[in-house]
Amino acid sequence: MNFIIAIDASGSMLATDFTPNRLEAAKNAAIDFVDTLPFETKIGIISFSGASFIKERPSNDILKVKNAISSIQTELIAGTGIGEVIITSANLLSAENPPSSIILITDGQNNIGSSIEESVAYAKSHNIIINTIGIGTEEGGKFENFNETIISKVNFEDLQYVAQETNGKSYLVSDYDSMDSAYLDIANIKRGSKEVSLSQYFTLLGMFILILEWVLLNTKYRTIP
Repeated sequence: MNFIIAIDASGSMLATDFTPNRLEAAKNAAIDFVDTLPFETKIGIISFSGASFIKERPSNDILKVKNAISSIQTELIAGTGIGEVIITSANLLSAENPPSSIILITDGQNNIGSSIEESVAYAKSHNIIINTIGIGTEEGGKFENFNETIISKVNFEDLQYVAQETNGKSYLVSDYDSMDSAYLDIANIKRGSKEVSLSQYFTLLGMFILILEWVLLNTKYRTIP
């Protein structure tokens, strides 16, 4: 499976309900996740706020992928364009061999660009699964915006919708442990699909061996004129 990891880089990701803030926590967890994946997995990195920014196209160069994650900083363009980043991610993944999945990490509500419904339909048309991670505590986190203190809370409802409509999973994370668990679950989903595929190959191989044995036995004991 190939992945796009899309990380929200809007101003609210500087909220301090994670240490040192949501953005750094999301980046650290994403880097740890990349280290768990098989070498052949292709991973692309996108950051987004009111617009989407491609940091790394799908690649199995783990060092480049991790450097791309580390380079993400808050973007100056205001807003949270969840719909836009889903479409951008789907476009990148459509050029790769399936299956493919988007991991969307955000604390925000879609408030600019394409609608959630439109973007989800687009991802579904490309057979792309979207797993969503909502980051933030129940109480919300504080961040500074033009010398004004703002409390940011997660809008999880939209993220649940996105995941459900694309056969993905949604996770609400409020600390490092729950975020690591979410990524571990996503990694296990991938491994599980691979194990099912391998079991099918072994079943076919077993059937082939049985047929071959039957042919050899019948050939051995057949009376040849």
